[in-house]
Amino acid sequence: MQSTTQPTRQPRALYFLFLVELWERYGFYTVRGILVLYLTKVFLFSDNHAYGLFGAFTALLWLTPVAGGYLADRLLGFQRALIIGGVSLTLGYACLAVHSVQFFYLGLSLILIGNGFFKANVASLVGSLYDGPDDSRRDGGFTIYYMGINIGGLLPPLFVGFIIAKFGWGVGFASAAVGMFIGLLTFLIGRKALEGRGSVPDMKVLTERFFLIFSRQHVIYAVTLVLAFVGIYVLHHVRLSNWILEVSGVVLIALYLVTSFRQSEGSRNKMLGCLALTLLSIGFWTLYQQAPMTVNLFTLRNVDRTVYHWTIPTVMFQALNPIFIIALTPFLSKFWTYLGHSRWSMPTSLKFAIAILLMGSGFLVLAFAAQVAPQTGIVSPSWIVVSYFLQTLGELAIQPIGLAMMTALAPPNLVGMMVGTWFFASAASNAIAGSVAKIASISPNQHLNPSYSVHVYGHAFFIYGLAAIGVGILTLFLVPKLSRMME
Repeated sequence: MQSTTQPTRQPRALYFLFLVELWERYGFYTVRGILVLYLTKVFLFSDNHAYGLFGAFTALLWLTPVAGGYLADRLLGFQRALIIGGVSLTLGYACLAVHSVQFFYLGLSLILIGNGFFKANVASLVGSLYDGPDDSRRDGGFTIYYMGINIGGLLPPLFVGFIIAKFGWGVGFASAAVGMFIGLLTFLIGRKALEGRGSVPDMKVLTERFFLIFSRQHVIYAVTLVLAFVGIYVLHHVRLSNWILEVSGVVLIALYLVTSFRQSEGSRNKMLGCLALTLLSIGFWTLYQQAPMTVNLFTLRNVDRTVYHWTIPTVMFQALNPIFIIALTPFLSKFWTYLGHSRWSMPTSLKFAIAILLMGSGFLVLAFAAQVAPQTGIVSPSWIVVSYFLQTLGELAIQPIGLAMMTALAPPNLVGMMVGTWFFASAASNAIAGSVAKIASISPNQHLNPSYSVHVYGHAFFIYGLAAIGVGILTLFLVPKLSRMME
């Protein structure tokens, strides 16, 4: 008979993985926060070119965890995959620090490879710490883990702007490499706390040799190296990267469906419910990715950033999101755990619907700010604060809950693939976001005309907000059906 009592204290290894993810996210958010600014200010890319490259890069960034999760499930194990990813990410950030277009594209490609091995597998390791899908600590644990992500995301907006102003763009990117190296070192020192979780599934299979020379792990390393150089070509051709995403999406969904229909009826329904919510979440993430693109440039061009003769660095406004997450996470972690033990338990699908509606509201706030802007076209920064607050509430109702959903409902041998599928939603969203952002594109001769750009941004934000509200209402209608499927 299974005991009705469950432990209430979070596993010790959660806090160690919390630190690893914190430093990895420091590197990622450094690049995410300044990339569009760097492209438009240093390489003098047009808005459309910068949006296109940013969208393609970040789309591929979220697509590669699907392959990384699959390889970790079948061959490498989560721990080994994470180490490979950490090394590649460190090298990639270091390449960005070199002021050279060639090194720039090489760095982006190495980051794509590293993120594939790293991202899904940290979340999978966190999921392995809990005793099955009914462990009441799971949602609270993933919310704590997500706070680590956002502490890592908070530091770059606060400090990188000052670093760049004093030492230059190269040192800003170099700080990302240092952060990733600290995260990798932390994992190597503390991995004993995992007590074997995430080790190589079958060392014999991994090291089995072909033609008396190459083993499966040798093939993985060689293909990874080749893909690093293929990535350079793909990033130079944005349309090709979008085509790869479309084909990969079709293949992934087909593989997911085939795999789900091979499971028992209960597992199949859970997998299909997760897939439906993952696809609906694309509406949320498409707008979420506007923060480093359209919202970033709107802040640069149309927000009053002057405080007592000091101009706030544009990137610093992106600190609002992690600040709100860090402030709200302890309360929401306890709130989700409380609901899980009460008769008011909220289904995952309802949390998703609320998240999407909040995101849409955040952009309608910006649209209203643009509508009531004075003739100068410069708006108060308080509108940005309110918008980020609403977006952050939505994020806390979807991202950690989505990760918890995937690790809880996945069959034991498909955790990596399902977490990777969750990240595919972000991949698709980034590609869509890069195209959607072009609605707010400003021609070079109008960059310095706030009274013109404020109307362009206001129109775009209104469209974004209405679209998200529509997706949120659709999700609300599907809540009863999805809840029954996923019980």
